[in-house]
Amino acid sequence: MSSGPCTLCHRGTREEFTAKVDGKEYVRCKNKLCAFFCSVDKFEEYDDLVINDVGDFYKGVDAPKCHHNEPTILKIKNERYMLKTNRGKPYFICANSQRCHYFTWSDIENEPVQLDE
Repeated sequence: MSSGPCTLCHRGTREEFTAKVDGKEYVRCKNKLCAFFCSVDKFEEYDDLVINDVGDFYKGVDAPKCHHNEPTILKIKNERYMLKTNRGKPYFICANSQRCHYFTWSDIENEPVQLDE
């Protein structure tokens, strides 16, 4: 069930919503400073990863902020072209990836990496 308390920030509740841009369904935390965000069809895998690999480190704290001082979202590296060691690894990016290239792995204590534009 995708609704309920947020397993990342532990301060908000999760909600499902439909994106206006593409019509897809997603799950996010109602706490605007939380990075919890995934598609409904990937919820179980995402939530397990948050609980087992990320949650304790970020429990009760806000998401890292990007270079424009905006809260980031937590994603999971699953691309086939990635090194096997990085597949399934959680990372933070800016929600506005068109204008901001903020990136940091979730196991690095909020040290941003600037990607080339």
